[in-house]
Amino acid sequence: MEKVTKTFVSQIKTINEKDFTLEAVVSDETIDRYGEVINIDAWKKRLGNYKSHPVLVSSHSYGKLTNQIGYAEKIYVKDGALVAKFKYFVGEGNPEADWGWKLASKFGQAAYSVGFLPFSYERAEEKDHEEAKMGKKPFLTYTDVELLEVSQVLVPANPSALAKSFDDEEDLVIKEYTESIINGMDKVFNTEDFSELILEDLNTDEVTKGKSEVTSIKMIVDDKKDKEIKEEEMKEVVAEIKMYIDEKFAVIEEFMKSLSVDDEELDEQMQLEREKKELEDRIAKEREEKDAKEKEAEELNYIMKLINDTNKIVKEHIPVQSEKVD
Repeated sequence: MEKVTKTFVSQIKTINEKDFTLEAVVSDETIDRYGEVINIDAWKKRLGNYKSHPVLVSSHSYGKLTNQIGYAEKIYVKDGALVAKFKYFVGEGNPEADWGWKLASKFGQAAYSVGFLPFSYERAEEKDHEEAKMGKKPFLTYTDVELLEVSQVLVPANPSALAKSFDDEEDLVIKEYTESIINGMDKVFNTEDFSELILEDLNTDEVTKGKSEVTSIKMIVDDKKDKEIKEEEMKEVVAEIKMYIDEKFAVIEEFMKSLSVDDEELDEQMQLEREKKELEDRIAKEREEKDAKEKEAEELNYIMKLINDTNKIVKEHIPVQSEKVD
């Protein structure tokens, strides 16, 4: 059984600036872009293991101790969502923990990713595939899962790396989240012109390489900030998104076809099991009937023996009277 990860951009429910804790939704029953959903009751049965070691790590990384940026003081299911209260290791010499706290507390949202084992799931029936393609119903519903880890997906703290990562990101959830971070960077860096901050950062680190790159990045950020996207560019974006979605659905359809073959094999195996069970039941019934007949025969033999013994005693002790002759 392989681990599955799902990323969820969470709205922060509560924030405590004094002890660096916050409550956030890390999963709900929203259908994701892959046509999958985790039933909220699926978490309830197996939360115990995570509660015994409730680490909050950075982007599913475990290579060094500083990858742990906090821990979950509690985690619970409420109002159709999996909610965690995280304690961040802020001001303890861990820059990733400081940055993760700043992203979540300043923007009021954070990207959390849950890693879990899928113990059971249900696939959509063929009649529901069209609605699933439109996002109205899921292709796959997880019904029993075990939470292994929760990660905060950290976008880069370096301004130029953040801007460059936007175009390279393939996961649309993270891409949209990164865009929201870019649009709100003035809250974190206390500047009204984030593009100038990127120029300064690039000119410090990559003077030779950065001339043309600075210009293109500045244009991208300015366009995002002012929300002045031309109609032709919007059509290209829509076309790219449509191509991405079509590719994903093609993969899903291939996957569903492979699953249908597995279903036929499973149906054959289940039919053999049913026939085997019916044969065992028939043999057991015949054995019971045979045992009942043998018991009945034994009882009849016993009764006949009693009758014969009684007749014998009567003949021995009661004389036979002769018939009178007139």
